[in-house]
Amino acid sequence: MNVSSISGNKTILTIQSGVIYGAVGNDAAMAVYDHFGLSAFRLDTVRLAAHPGFGKMYAAVTPAETIDKLLENFSQLEAAKTLGFIQTGYLGHADQVPILARHITQMKADNPSLEYCLDPVMGDGGKLYVDTALSAALSSELLPLAQHLTPNLFELEMLADTRIKTKQEVIAAARHLKSSHRLSSIIVTAIPEDEMMTDIIISDEGLAEHCHKRELSGISGGGDMYTAYYLSARLSGHSAHQSSYLASEAVTQCAHLSDDRRALPVKDWLRHHKQP
Repeated sequence: MNVSSISGNKTILTIQSGVIYGAVGNDAAMAVYDHFGLSAFRLDTVRLAAHPGFGKMYAAVTPAETIDKLLENFSQLEAAKTLGFIQTGYLGHADQVPILARHITQMKADNPSLEYCLDPVMGDGGKLYVDTALSAALSSELLPLAQHLTPNLFELEMLADTRIKTKQEVIAAARHLKSSHRLSSIIVTAIPEDEMMTDIIISDEGLAEHCHKRELSGISGGGDMYTAYYLSARLSGHSAHQSSYLASEAVTQCAHLSDDRRALPVKDWLRHHKQP
């Protein structure tokens, strides 16, 4: 990529998992960013053949020292000055967190307009699928740096340290996190309500909900696609609430194409839809 061609644009650094097969983590996010015509740079925190829904997978975790050196070098490039967002998703080990926190802090200091979105990938459906050291580090070291937060219901419970049973409790917990951490937006995705699933955004614009039929919920990669679509829409000039609506619609429609919960057909769906 010719750096001079992007010097006047806002770009994205996406830091999360990568797979050989499938569309999760960076392999979902990069497809979305490309669909919007945005320049994005990826750093994989862990590499797998496919996500663990396909069976037990060997995970090649990127050493914290390697992440440190890569980000140190990247921050010296002209491309780093074009960043509009940094996004983090699934991390491979707790020792990656302080490295990421230090670099995110420095890059934000060097570029005051840079915003950080934390997708706190920890678990779903009441189950934690990272170790407790990593979940604690996400809360204590990365959450205070974020302007945008995109948890699912279980992750909201973990970050707010409370059990949530009703939609009103979701809203109360999200509002508390937004206020206490001075977030610009928090989006809680995939909240089950009878036959529906609801995404709730609380932003500086207020509160909004988007509901869709509860069909193929829980497909791997849905949250990764949602966050990337939301950030892409924001960089493309849409408001927070319009961006969250577009992201909800995109993930819902994409899920309808899937006949396998293990695989969200992100690229196939994007191929047949124009960017908003």
